[in-house]
Amino acid sequence: MKIMHYTILLFCLVFLFACSEEEVVTIGNPTAEEILLMEEDADILQHNGTVYQTGMDWLDEEDVTKKEKVGQIKKSSTDGISFEDGTATHLPVGTSIYSINENGSILLAEVDGELIRYAVLAEG
Repeated sequence: MKIMHYTILLFCLVFLFACSEEEVVTIGNPTAEEILLMEEDADILQHNGTVYQTGMDWLDEEDVTKKEKVGQIKKSSTDGISFEDGTATHLPVGTSIYSINENGSILLAEVDGELIRYAVLAEG
């Protein structure tokens, strides 16, 4: 009788674990697709495989000086799946992207003479 109870219990446990959904955990920097799923109107760009975002209050408080041109926006898209280097959600095609002297985690986008700051989105 005890063997029957243990067998039924074991069967129930196996069934419960087999039917449960598995949560996938992403390790690494967020992708454009992940960011746009959380905030569909996010102002982001991708450079060297890394996504940068603007709109954070602390970015405007940083003192920065433009260093050198590191890229240009080649494509505008709000589809995170098709994001690649040179893609942005809000910047016009042809926008120049610059590094800065002070910090490697901030890029500048120059639109009509105005410099817009973008910060790297990194894990942690």
